[in-house]
Amino acid sequence: MDNLVENTVCIDLPGQDAHNIMVGCANRVILRKHRDIIIDIKLGNNAQYTLQATGKAQRDWFYDPKSKKLLTKLDFKDGERCHVWVGRNIRAELHLRCNGKVINRINVKQMDCTHGCSEDPKEKPAPLIFTLRPQQQTAPASAAAPHTNSAPSPQSHAPAPAQPVEHIRVLQVPQSAYTELKSVAQFVANGGTPTAVDKSDVITRNWIINQISTVGVSVAQKATIFKELGTTTFYLRKYGNNVYIIFREWPQLRKEYNAAKYKTSNIKAVQITAGAGSLKEAGKAAWEAPGGALASKAGRLLFLLQITTDVAEWWHDSQTIDPKTGKPISDVFDLAAKMLTDVAFFWIGAIATSLVGSVLVALAGGVGATVGVAVAAVLVGGVVVSVLLGMVDNKLHITGSLAKALRGSFEYLNQYRPKDYHAYGPHMMPVLSWMH
Repeated sequence: MDNLVENTVCIDLPGQDAHNIMVGCANRVILRKHRDIIIDIKLGNNAQYTLQATGKAQRDWFYDPKSKKLLTKLDFKDGERCHVWVGRNIRAELHLRCNGKVINRINVKQMDCTHGCSEDPKEKPAPLIFTLRPQQQTAPASAAAPHTNSAPSPQSHAPAPAQPVEHIRVLQVPQSAYTELKSVAQFVANGGTPTAVDKSDVITRNWIINQISTVGVSVAQKATIFKELGTTTFYLRKYGNNVYIIFREWPQLRKEYNAAKYKTSNIKAVQITAGAGSLKEAGKAAWEAPGGALASKAGRLLFLLQITTDVAEWWHDSQTIDPKTGKPISDVFDLAAKMLTDVAFFWIGAIATSLVGSVLVALAGGVGATVGVAVAAVLVGGVVVSVLLGMVDNKLHITGSLAKALRGSFEYLNQYRPKDYHAYGPHMMPVLSWMH
């Protein structure tokens, strides 16, 4: 036996078949470290959930550490933490079902921001944590909640291994430019402090900057409307099964809006009416509003500005020590929760603003207001929606509940596999030390 050639074979999960076993060799089977997936849903509705593997190959199945079985299907209830292991080479999707309906498709390969790991069996793949909570832990089960709150754990953002440097270029930055850049960063970082005009802690300096930027971009995008129709009176009238927006004054004087009337379903009319006059068109315009907001370069820059201010404010809070606890007042879970909430509120806000706009335009069209006044009212309505969403978040602690759920799932992993996660990376050590 001592003279036999050693053949090493790796498997990812207990119970998997070992391939490439060679006859006449000293075969050595090694169990590589698995990837943990946590699904933590607590809505208080006693729903039944099922996690199902869609792949036929064993590499696409998952392992249940409770039953110690390799499975393709696992049932769990609302409030029950689902913890499974998957292999590092899983390719097929895992489907999460609620009462038989697919509510989430988990593609591990696409969600892993670390782009996998090496072939070293001792290296631990980054975990994935999915959480879903109502708007408030103590709220009734019927309380509204975002459709899904799912995110990789902070581990998934571990830096990739350093790549060999082929070229080095030195860029000399003047000291004055560095000082100005630092001042701007500090200005944004300190902009999350509530202003004196708002007792609900919604209207901060950064919030005001974001709203001014949003209104400014909206006005610029509707420049043609203000130029050609700003002082033009309009009416909404129904003829047969169609609703029309009718403009006063001569259409020949206009270049873009050169017709006397348009159906409210017309793309030109939708930019003014948001589907006003028809529930079907209003609903369609509202549903398409988030995608439309991100369709333009300016819209994407505004969204990036919101995320940037989130990161800047979080960085400021992470450097601030709470005198009562002696710990930073914010960690990476707070940042992840804030960004997830802002994404959800971006979609909800766009839809709500479109619906509010259609109502305001319908009212204005009924009395014969000018287009400029109607569009301006819609912009103001968008600001009001933003304030209301912020008040809802503060009142129901949506962001705080989500951060708590993410933190709790990671604490569970840290206690379950302290050797794997406690020293996962230097960038996570501060977070782990805050937990203990």
